[in-house]
Amino acid sequence: MQYKMVTVRKILVPDEMPDFIARQIDYLQGERQLDLFSSLIYLMSWKRNTWIHDEDHQEMFAIAWLYGYERV
Repeated sequence: MQYKMVTVRKILVPDEMPDFIARQIDYLQGERQLDLFSSLIYLMSWKRNTWIHDEDHQEMFAIAWLYGYERV
């Protein structure tokens, strides 16, 4: 069986999100796929809360969490 290497382009997220994602990854000790959505409990900022409630942003957040991100 042949495997093809896939390169994923890093997603752009708003300025508030990279620090939050990094803190959550550290807090959860790398258990990204298991605890991604449980980390949303810690979204205390109204701006982040409003941003994450958009369905497209939820997908963007998940992709950034798993594959990396860059600041907008």
